[in-house]
Amino acid sequence: MTTKSNEIDLEIVELLPSGEGVARSNSKPIQVRNALPGESVRARILKKRKGVKYSDAIEIRKASNNRKESPCQYFPRCGGCSMLHMTQTAELEVKQNKLLFDLNENSIVFEKVSEPIAKNILGYRRKARLGVKCLGDTVLVGFRESFSSRVARIDSCEILTYKLSSLIKGLKKVISQCSIKNHIPQIELAEGDDGVALIVRHLEDFSDSDILLWRDFSVETNSSVFFQSSGYDSMTLLDAQSSSSELSYALTDHGLNLKFYPEQFIQINAEMNVELISTALCFFGDLEGKTIQDFFSGIGNFSLPMARRGAQVFGYELSNDSVDMAIQNAVDNELEQRTEFASVDLYRDLPTLKQSPDGILIDPPRSGAGDHLSRWLEAATCKQVVYVSCNSESFSRDAKTIVELGFKAKQIVLLNMFPGTSHFETVSLFVRD
Repeated sequence: MTTKSNEIDLEIVELLPSGEGVARSNSKPIQVRNALPGESVRARILKKRKGVKYSDAIEIRKASNNRKESPCQYFPRCGGCSMLHMTQTAELEVKQNKLLFDLNENSIVFEKVSEPIAKNILGYRRKARLGVKCLGDTVLVGFRESFSSRVARIDSCEILTYKLSSLIKGLKKVISQCSIKNHIPQIELAEGDDGVALIVRHLEDFSDSDILLWRDFSVETNSSVFFQSSGYDSMTLLDAQSSSSELSYALTDHGLNLKFYPEQFIQINAEMNVELISTALCFFGDLEGKTIQDFFSGIGNFSLPMARRGAQVFGYELSNDSVDMAIQNAVDNELEQRTEFASVDLYRDLPTLKQSPDGILIDPPRSGAGDHLSRWLEAATCKQVVYVSCNSESFSRDAKTIVELGFKAKQIVLLNMFPGTSHFETVSLFVRD
């Protein structure tokens, strides 16, 4: 091992679930982005924090068979992705190993672990929050850098949809012309089947000339522009030729079209969302005449397909706006007789149950289902639990609770909802005899 200035030769011995390689120097760990186990690399040390050094592999001297050329010119400095340097097979193996490790930590063994489901790799992300930073006359719009909180220098993004990626250059230009360019910390992007919207966070008021700039941008890009001065309740829609407060996406297999506001949660990968819903419904089996409770029901992404299959669905969600949208989506799709939605803080309160469920679906935030999970499963009629998760650690802890209440862990599958990143989704089935 040789060193020169802040560069060092390293042997990569393992891979973190986050996608960084790990080497050791004088028995101390060095995290190396753009590096895989078994590789010999020349790395540049970027920083040191809490005894761990962080570095870039600037030269691959001995490459792993699992390596592929990154399709993105900004990788690995841009923190939007961490796994673009590995084959899809290797990426899925890393994620599957992470899932199985977390399950094992909680002594959960499923009767069947299905092969991961993977579809698109690039151009899939239809929602994103991008940072904004002005450095003199230069405006940066992008994800944060890995190993840093700085905004990455990018002009495009390979994982964003083509429409969203194509907005970045224009956003940099219009922001550079704004009188309050130093007071725009972030922009959120959202795309539906029928259009694109962006939410511009601003800490000072725009001038009249600024508003004209944004109106021109809205018309030129055929996008809706919202200004956000504080919380989401402060959002105002810029009146322009292309302005619309709603977006939508179709679930063709179920004959559904779901509306959403750009600030509302939706699954960011449209193609994989179809697989997610299909898998959840497959795990339930025949839904005709069944009563299903949908916890964290959002705008109805799972509730409405289940209702379309003949279930009576009760959906519970914290956000009043999402509940209102779910109700509207049910009406628009003529499913209001099979659905009922209510706003409930599921981490604090128990929903009022009008009838005992045959099964429940849970699709919580990354923090998991919360302390009331066991109470949701008290009804003796509840024979099935389908749990959709974006965090294998919180899911595994919740799975332990479900099993302790007499359910058997039947089947689980990993869905690569977020290719190129360390994140993934799972759908699992628990059955009570």
